[in-house]
Amino acid sequence: MKMTVLSLALICLGLAMTACGGKARAASESGTEHESAVRPVINAQSSIFNTIKDDIGDVISVDFDAYLKETEAAFMFLEVSEDTTVTMRYTYSTAHQDGVKLGYYHEGSKDKTSEELTAATEEAYNIFWTEEKLTLKKGMNVLFVSGEDKTVKMHVEIEGLEPDITVYAGAFPKNEGQKSDKNEI
Repeated sequence: MKMTVLSLALICLGLAMTACGGKARAASESGTEHESAVRPVINAQSSIFNTIKDDIGDVISVDFDAYLKETEAAFMFLEVSEDTTVTMRYTYSTAHQDGVKLGYYHEGSKDKTSEELTAATEEAYNIFWTEEKLTLKKGMNVLFVSGEDKTVKMHVEIEGLEPDITVYAGAFPKNEGQKSDKNEI
């Protein structure tokens, strides 16, 4: 009798453990149960941002991994004292998803310039680079990515931004981010 009860208890315990393990595995395979808690959300300021930095030779760069929850997320703010043209170089991965856009605008203007990024895998990151000219207007210029429920990993470099006309460069709006001047970016 004891042996039968013990055997039944072990069988029930084994089945219970198998059922729990299957649920956890199924949730991780489908990516639905705990995925939003793990993915960084760019607009909640919990994204993984490596510091924005000013390298020797006036190159400003930013690296980030983000899950885009909102439709537009600013990642770089550049304030200049006069109109100027700079070169933006970037590499990215979108986890092979379409619908991610990269763009910029001048604060106070309703005109936004953006382009949809081609879906790219992790293998393309740091291998394929895109380079384009940006015309920054006097005042604050904002670079952004957009896409709803999209994942993006990016490295962006701004070259040709003269230090004597750079008023502010940062990953957050001028009043919300860390204090910065021409020499501290």
